Amino acid sequence: MGHQQTYLQETDVRRLTRPKGAATLAVVAGLTLAGCGSSAGLTSESGGTSGRCKGGTMKMSNGQTMCASAMNGGSSSTGSKTSSGSSGMAGMNVAGSGASTAVPEVNGIKPVPIQTLATSYWQGMEIQAQTRTPVEFIQFDGDKEQMVYPPKHASFHLMIMLMDRKTGEPMPYSSSVWATITNSAGKVVYDSQQWAMISAYMGPHYGDNVPHLASGRYKLTVLISPPEVVRASEYRDVWLKPHDVTMYFNWNAKTASATVVGKSSSSSGSMSNMSGMSSGVHANVAVNGVRATPSRVIATAYWQGMKIQTRTATPTTVYMPGSGGIKQIDPAGSGVYMTVMLNDRYTGEAVTYAPVYATVENAAGKTVYRGRLQPTISAFEGPYYGNNIKLPGSGRYALTLRIDPPHQARHLEYQHVWLKPHVVVEHFSWTGDQ
Repeated sequence: MGHQQTYLQETDVRRLTRPKGAATLAVVAGLTLAGCGSSAGLTSESGGTSGRCKGGTMKMSNGQTMCASAMNGGSSSTGSKTSSGSSGMAGMNVAGSGASTAVPEVNGIKPVPIQTLATSYWQGMEIQAQTRTPVEFIQFDGDKEQMVYPPKHASFHLMIMLMDRKTGEPMPYSSSVWATITNSAGKVVYDSQQWAMISAYMGPHYGDNVPHLASGRYKLTVLISPPEVVRASEYRDVWLKPHDVTMYFNWNAKTASATVVGKSSSSSGSMSNMSGMSSGVHANVAVNGVRATPSRVIATAYWQGMKIQTRTATPTTVYMPGSGGIKQIDPAGSGVYMTVMLNDRYTGEAVTYAPVYATVENAAGKTVYRGRLQPTISAFEGPYYGNNIKLPGSGRYALTLRIDPPHQARHLEYQHVWLKPHVVVEHFSWTGDQ
């Protein structure tokens, strides 16, 4: 299948030059980080979500938190067919009830307890530093996969969660998220770019295993570079320069536990140890003066536990950051704005860094569009792939999607899925309005 547009480079690069001149924001909180125990004694906790936990949290008897996720079943659109069937998930009823339910496991991997060290905010972005027990993960660059094992006696797996403060949608595609840990003597004991990752339970995030830390006081600084993908209009004027977040914690190597120290302070808004994030209806939320616009679902398909949903909307102006600033991309002459949402079928978490290509043919079989759907971030839709497309007129069209494997690190539940390109064929009617 040929394409007029070329790949963007999405292979994760471990070592980039640290951006200079980033402002510093002190983030401190008072809570205890305990080592992860067994999953016995879980009780469901309804209500708000914790970090990127879509369907709320599970609270353990020892006070730790475990992700619970929304289960969204449902049948595939009759207008779609895929080149391979979707995979099931053991121990779960996937009837299309749409109820918010804890997901016991995905591809044999169960959720584990997590802890939020602290939460801060930057121009409407919520930044959370979270930890869990050390874990191996897979780096997949589109051609081969490599297992990355935690160092011997690693202390914890660090996770940096970036999301829209109002809607809770994840903010992937930062060019670099860098974590530095310094001991009380001022010596840097850990300094590394974090892997861009996907997880069925935590969604898109940045993480790595932190090597053994001796008992003592430490400073964690996280440097966040701006997202470098297409943006919806609500993100036109934010996150244009690198940003630093810093916090301090005491580490007990014997008990594998930490306590965060200091008083809360923030130069860009209030800071809290949030037990949940905003979960309001996106249609009633304005982000930077922009509200959600209506879209129409034209087809839904499934592939190895991935939900593939295609939508259309009126042509849309989007923005692309670059060395010369933000570039406005106008939809001149376009007939429709087409978006493809990739999500975990069972937990709803977004699947990012997957090159998506589209070919549109009219009823006579003539190709009227062929190109790449650009990775895009939106406060209302979350991460998606989209483009303004020019259609010659009303009628019936065939849409062929090619979805390449996500080019990023994966947690173990995604080790054996989405390893080869996948093709979806859909048909839709267009009347000129959407």
